[in-house]
Amino acid sequence: MKLLVFYPIDIGGAGDMLACTFLYALAQGQDYRTTGEFARLVACKVVSQCGPRLKADSMQN
Repeated sequence: MKLLVFYPIDIGGAGDMLACTFLYALAQGQDYRTTGEFARLVACKVVSQCGPRLKADSMQN
């Protein structure tokens, strides 16, 4: 698993985002490892910005 380094700015919404992306990936037929990595990445992205919503282009990199 690749180490992700993010500097938290606002933790609001991180748990909700983690749960939503985990369940979404499972519903799409992904395995647990892929699902967990996806959810972890999205939760890291959401805490590194202000507010709980990600911009559509924030997941491109």
